[in-house]
Amino acid sequence: MKNNQWSAFAPGKVYFGGEYAVVSGQSSAIIFNTTVGVNTTFTQEDTWSVTSSQQTFGYELTHHQGLVAIPSNLLVQDAINVVQRYAQQLEFDCLKGHLHIESSLDYSATIKYGLGSSGAVCVSIIKVLIQAYGLELSPLEIYKLAVLAQLEHFSYSSHGDVAASAYNTWIIYNKYDDTWLYQHIHKDIEWLIHHVWPNLRIDVIKAHHFPISLVFTGSSADSQELVRKMKPHLTKPYYSLFIESTKQSIEPLSHAIDQDCMNNILKHAKSLTRAMDMLQRNTKIEIKTPVMERISEIIEPFNGLLKVSGAGGGDCVWCLYPDVLAQQMGNDVLIQEGFVILDDLVHMPNKERV
Repeated sequence: MKNNQWSAFAPGKVYFGGEYAVVSGQSSAIIFNTTVGVNTTFTQEDTWSVTSSQQTFGYELTHHQGLVAIPSNLLVQDAINVVQRYAQQLEFDCLKGHLHIESSLDYSATIKYGLGSSGAVCVSIIKVLIQAYGLELSPLEIYKLAVLAQLEHFSYSSHGDVAASAYNTWIIYNKYDDTWLYQHIHKDIEWLIHHVWPNLRIDVIKAHHFPISLVFTGSSADSQELVRKMKPHLTKPYYSLFIESTKQSIEPLSHAIDQDCMNNILKHAKSLTRAMDMLQRNTKIEIKTPVMERISEIIEPFNGLLKVSGAGGGDCVWCLYPDVLAQQMGNDVLIQEGFVILDDLVHMPNKERV
C-alpha cells in the first residue's frame, strides 16, 4: 500500500472574558487563539496505531468495523470515531493508519500553562482525518463534529476551547442549547452538523495589538475540578447576578476590542473582574490565588489591571495596562520577581506604524 500522509494544526486557547458564565449557556465569552497548539499527522496504513509526544510507547488500541477503542485516552478515541462514523454515513470505506499527536502547549511534561489541550487535540485529529477522506468542512462544521465527539465523556465543557481551536482566531462565543442537542443527538451526523444549533454563536473578532500581557502564575490549575466545585452554586441568586453582570460587560468589551479602544477595554475588564471577585466571595472557591494577588500588587503602580483567565486557581492571568510604556515597566518588575511572560504565545498582530 502506498503511504499517504496528511497533517493538521489546531491552536490552544486563552479566555479573555466570560469565564464560568459561558458554561451556563446564558452569557458569551471572548476567547483568543494561541500561536502554539497541536500538530497531528495521519499516515494511511493497513492497521490502526496512535502515538503522541507525551507518551513514549503509544496507546493500546483495538479496532472493529472502522471504530477504535483506546481505554487510556477517551478523548483521542472519540475524536477518531466521530469522523469514522461520519465517513460510514457518507458510505466511505473506513481508513486505517498511524496517528501521531504533537503538542507544543505545555512548558514541560510537568508544568502546564493552561492554554488548553483537549479542544486542540480533538480538533486537530478531526481536521487531519477529514483531509484524509478528501472532505472539505467549514470551521463551524469542524466545531460541531468536535462537540459531538466530546458529548459522552466531556459533557461538562462549554466547548469554547473547541470553537477557538476550530476557528483559529479571536472569537466571541455563546454555547448551544444543551437540551436541543440532546433531543436530536440520535440524528445522523450529516444532519446535525448542517443544522442550525439554537443559541450557538461564534463570531470572529478582529485581532489588534494591545498593551496586555499573559503571565504564568507558576502553578497549574485543574479547570475541570474548579467547574465541578462551582456546580452547587449555579442555582444561587449570586450566581444569577454574576451571569447578568458578565453579560452586560462582554458585548461592550468585544466592541472595544474591535474598535481598538484600550480605555474601554480596561473599563469593561474591570467590570468583569468585580463580578468574578463577587463570585469568589460568595462561593468561597479560590479563583484568584495569593500569587495572583501578588501579581496584581506588582502592576498596580503602573495602573495595571489583573484579570483572571479561564477558571482561575492557577495557570495564566492577563495584565492590562493603559499604554505600552506602563506595560514594559510592569512586565520588567514581574520578570524580576520570577514570573514568566507569555506574550509570544498569544496571537496578536504587531501595532500598525502610522
